[in-house]
Amino acid sequence: MDGATANSGRGTALVTGATGFVGRNLVEELLRRGVVVTCLVRRSSDTRALAQLGVRLVTADLPGPDPALVELVSGHEVVYHVAGAVKALNLDGFLRANAVVTEEVCAACVAAARPPRRLVLMSSLGAVGPADPGATLTEAQAPRPVTDYGRSKLEGERRALAYRDRLPIAIVRPTAVYGPRDHELLPVVKLARRGLVPLMGGRDQIVNLVHVDDVVQATILASERDVESGEVFHVGDLRGYSMTEFGALLCGVFGRRPRFLALPRALVFAAALGSEIGGRLRRRPAIFNRQKLPELRASWVMDVARLRDRLGWAPRWDLPTGLRATVAWYRQEGWLPADDAGGRDGGPADGTLESHP
Repeated sequence: MDGATANSGRGTALVTGATGFVGRNLVEELLRRGVVVTCLVRRSSDTRALAQLGVRLVTADLPGPDPALVELVSGHEVVYHVAGAVKALNLDGFLRANAVVTEEVCAACVAAARPPRRLVLMSSLGAVGPADPGATLTEAQAPRPVTDYGRSKLEGERRALAYRDRLPIAIVRPTAVYGPRDHELLPVVKLARRGLVPLMGGRDQIVNLVHVDDVVQATILASERDVESGEVFHVGDLRGYSMTEFGALLCGVFGRRPRFLALPRALVFAAALGSEIGGRLRRRPAIFNRQKLPELRASWVMDVARLRDRLGWAPRWDLPTGLRATVAWYRQEGWLPADDAGGRDGGPADGTLESHP
C-alpha cells in the first residue's frame, strides 16, 4: 500500500471506491462539508479527477493481506466502504470483490489503534432481491437475491455484521442509482431521445430509481445518526414507476412521444447469452447477461420508511426533475448532442442544472 500514514482527529473520512459513480459524488459532498478525505483506490484506477479535488490518495490492490490497511484506517472518524464490483466473470469474482474485501476492511477497523466511530457499508437492493407480486420490499424481508451480484453483496453484509459487536456498522442498500456522470443510464437516454423505449421485462415491470445526491445524503446520515450497529436502510425513490411511466417521462424530456418496443423473451435471452459469451471470450465480464433476466421481469416496489423515520432522510429529487437535470448535464458535458436543446425538453434552455426542491 502506497502512501499509508496514520491520520488523526475528527472530521476525517476514508472512502473506498471513490473513483466510481457514487463514490466520487460522496467524496465531493464530504469535502463541501469540510471533511478531510482519504481515498483508497486501486493502482489501475484513473485518479485524475480525485487528484484535482485535493484529497489524499492511497493505492492498494485488495483483496490480499496488507498490514498497512490497519494503519490507514486508524484515526479516521468514519470509513465509507463503497468499493465493489457490479460485474464479474463468475460468483467467485463477485465474492472476492464484494465480500472478501468487505471483511478485510472490517477486520482492519477492529484492529486499528484508533478505530473509526462507524463504518458505513454500501450494499445494494440486489442483496434482497425483487418483491413478490403485490408486495413491498422492506428491511424486514428475508433476502432472496436472484443474481451472483446480489448474492455476493448479501455475503458482504453477513461478513460485516459478524463485526457488529466490535465495530459500529450501518448498511445502506440503494436501488438503481442515476444522475450526472452515470454511464449506465446513457444508452437508455440515447434511445429515448429518438422516442424509443425497449420493454425487455414487460410494460408492468415496476422500477425504482434514486438520484445519486439522495444516496449520498442517506449514506452520510447513516454515519451521523445514533443508530443500532448493524441496522440496514433501503434507499430509493418514494414511489416506483412502471416501464411505460418511466419511458414516457424520459421521452418527454426530449419532447417525444414514446414508442414502446415489446421485445420477445427469446430475443432478450439471446442478447443476454451473446453478451455473456462475448465477455467470456474477451475475459471481460459483461454487465448484461442471463442472470439479469429475472431482475428485468421483476417488481422493485420498495419502502423507505425506516430511512425517513430513523435517519430523518427526505429525497431532494423526484424522478421527473432528476431525469431533466441528468439529461441537461449529459448535454452540457457533450455526452449528448445539443441540437435539440433549448426548451423542447421542459428543462432549462441554457443546459444548467436544476435543483429540487
